Amino acid sequence: MGKNGSGKSSYFRILNELIGGNHQTEIRSNIYSDIHKPINVELVYSEDANVKSLSWDGNSRSISPLNLSSVFDSSYTTTFLQKRSADSAIVLPYGLHLFTALTSAMDNIKSRIQTEIDGILRTLPQINKDGLSEEVVRILTQQTYRTTQKNYIQSRYIFTNEQSEILKLQEEKLKVLKETNFEDKIQLASNEQQQYLLILKHLKETENNLQKLHIESQSLAEKISIVRKESEVVKQKISILNEIGNTNSKEWKTFIEAGAAFTKSSTLNENVCPYCRQPIVDNAVNIVTAYATYLSDKSIEELKNLEQAKNALKQRISTVVTNFTISTQFRLLIDARSSEPELYSKISASLRQLDEQKRILSDVVENEQNNNPLVFDSTNIAISAIEAICEEYNSTINNLREELTKKNQIVSELSFQMKPLIEYKLISSQKDLFVEWFEKIDNVNELKKCQLELSTRGISTLARTASQTLVTDNLKTKFQEELDALGLKKLSVDLTDAGTSRGQAFMQLKLYNNNSVSDVLSEGEQKGVALALFIAERRMQLSQNPIILDDPVNSLDHFITAKLVERLSRLGNQIIIFSHNLLLQTSLVNLRGIHECGVNQKSSCGKPTKHLFVYSVTSHNRDKKGVITEKKQDNVANNLRNAYNLLNRTPFSDDCSIMVGAILRHTIELIIDEKVFNNQIPVKFHGRKNTIQWEQLKTLNPDVTMIDKLNELFSRLSGGDLHSGIEQSDNPIDHDELEEIYNELATI
Repeated sequence: MGKNGSGKSSYFRILNELIGGNHQTEIRSNIYSDIHKPINVELVYSEDANVKSLSWDGNSRSISPLNLSSVFDSSYTTTFLQKRSADSAIVLPYGLHLFTALTSAMDNIKSRIQTEIDGILRTLPQINKDGLSEEVVRILTQQTYRTTQKNYIQSRYIFTNEQSEILKLQEEKLKVLKETNFEDKIQLASNEQQQYLLILKHLKETENNLQKLHIESQSLAEKISIVRKESEVVKQKISILNEIGNTNSKEWKTFIEAGAAFTKSSTLNENVCPYCRQPIVDNAVNIVTAYATYLSDKSIEELKNLEQAKNALKQRISTVVTNFTISTQFRLLIDARSSEPELYSKISASLRQLDEQKRILSDVVENEQNNNPLVFDSTNIAISAIEAICEEYNSTINNLREELTKKNQIVSELSFQMKPLIEYKLISSQKDLFVEWFEKIDNVNELKKCQLELSTRGISTLARTASQTLVTDNLKTKFQEELDALGLKKLSVDLTDAGTSRGQAFMQLKLYNNNSVSDVLSEGEQKGVALALFIAERRMQLSQNPIILDDPVNSLDHFITAKLVERLSRLGNQIIIFSHNLLLQTSLVNLRGIHECGVNQKSSCGKPTKHLFVYSVTSHNRDKKGVITEKKQDNVANNLRNAYNLLNRTPFSDDCSIMVGAILRHTIELIIDEKVFNNQIPVKFHGRKNTIQWEQLKTLNPDVTMIDKLNELFSRLSGGDLHSGIEQSDNPIDHDELEEIYNELATI
């Protein structure tokens, strides 16, 4: 027994690892210590009449013969509720493990066979596949073959001299064909043609551009001529304005335009002055007419726009590129043409002519001429010559492509004819490799047949039958008995068959209508069901090996707790229970057929009932946990005696101070039980019916002064009102104060 954090779980974890429980747990050294010491467990146990010891460093688990024992804690609940092997814990008594062992042995043999197969496949000869047919390559790649395929390869082991001569002739013919490189010829002709096409494009586009610009210049010159004539006529009509003077100023023009606008928008007669409203007489009428002509004239503005268009056209003409750079390579190509010996001269003349016509066109625009056509006779001669050359190239390229098509067709046909002979030659040259390859693949096929014959399906069927006959039905019966014993029969939980795999039969708990146990039952009911199955399996083991439980009644109500205690007491196994539950302790102590016995009484105890040993697990501080004392010896007198011995230890260290403080704190708790409550336990905790000690209730001690004193001392030992005990670890009480507290407690 012990409070939370006292160290009980650490002991259980150690035993769980030694026994090899289903859930592996990590064992850690003191996390509060700066120096982590290695795990060192010394276990003393008796087997039959022999006392044995075991040293354990935490690096192994499931140590024989301790692994024959069984463990259970809250984390195991889920394991029992899930689908699990029916013989996971009960195989040995019925030999069901032999099925698993047999399947494992077969799997081991199959694995060894597979290792042998893999080894053979790794040593397969490396056969050159270049030149082999797709069918033969597929055989080598997939590492399998049919008899007809093997016969096909074997028939090509001998390559005759006649076949060799035929293949040699075909190879020579193919070599000659491949040496005729039509692709390069086509590429060369295309590259040469491209150079002619570039200069041809330049000549045509330049001539075309100059012709278009010339047409624009003619049209522009005509428009300028017309507008100039119109402008001269207007000048004559308004010449009378020159007599007035200063008529070109902006202010004068604005003045005249305002009067004209007023006249137009009013009802005044045109012979009436818009400024003085008086009739216009004599020469003034002519002046007014001239003003009207002046204001309506657009020729000056139009002529200005045409001048701008003229300048823009001259700019466009200047951007026309007439020259063309002929590379040295192209010059050599031109000079090499015997059919056109003067071609370079013609091209040069055409380029000079284009440049001359460009200059002429610029002069035509500048002088506003419209009767001088451009001349491109030399250019047209060069264009005609180059076009003829390009046509020759087209013809040559088309002929070369036809030749290439014919060549490729012949090469394809010849290659197709050669394939069988090439494969013949290749197979015959690698005959020894093919023979070795087939031998090794045959060995692999034989080994694979052996693998197929090692099927575990039949064994699984037998395992299921044996498990159903020897275990499952029997386990179902015992499980129902345990549910009844724990008062859980009303839950209607059933243990069902969950199939077989590889020699192992599986079972699973189900509720009514096939509902999942974990989805319906409460946490306490789930744990009760798991405990029932755990106990049933222990009974199936037919073994008296120890059973170890950690907090088995956690989540259980007092009814199931009492039933569990009673059920465990009837088992013939040694039972070790770690718990902090007071109801569990009192239920055990007061259970019929069992008596609490001290360790030093065991050899001399003559009681026929079962022995119950109760130990207390305490924590002196965070560095000293898991201190075990015999519960029967855990009283005020013994604790004061231990404190006295420590107080008289020389030298008196901080560790001694911490331990004395912890003992005295616990002594105060025992004084409350012994002196105040007179060892009375409330009825609701001790689990017994009709066992109220009426006379002893009268002896309860309500000494207020004593209780206040105990409260004061307990608070000091606990680090103040927090009662955490941490202050004592960090700042231990000195010897004199501890001795003073000890004396006061001894007096009480």
